[in-house]
Amino acid sequence: MEAYKIKANEDFCDHLLRVIKDNGTWGWPDQQAIFVIRGGKILGEAAALEKAKTIVSPEYFKKNFGILKENS
Repeated sequence: MEAYKIKANEDFCDHLLRVIKDNGTWGWPDQQAIFVIRGGKILGEAAALEKAKTIVSPEYFKKNFGILKENS
């Protein structure tokens, strides 16, 4: 993916982290994925994270995404 698209995706994720309160959710309908914002991270199930990993830089992904554990 081109660098400007990766940057735009990271900016969008930064926006999500600013505006969605802790335990709020965001859905990615095209990918049938749901994410939960918790503790300053975007958490999702493994399949959703694999999709998200393709649209941001590896550094950004490591810093801002995490696995959504059951009962958490």
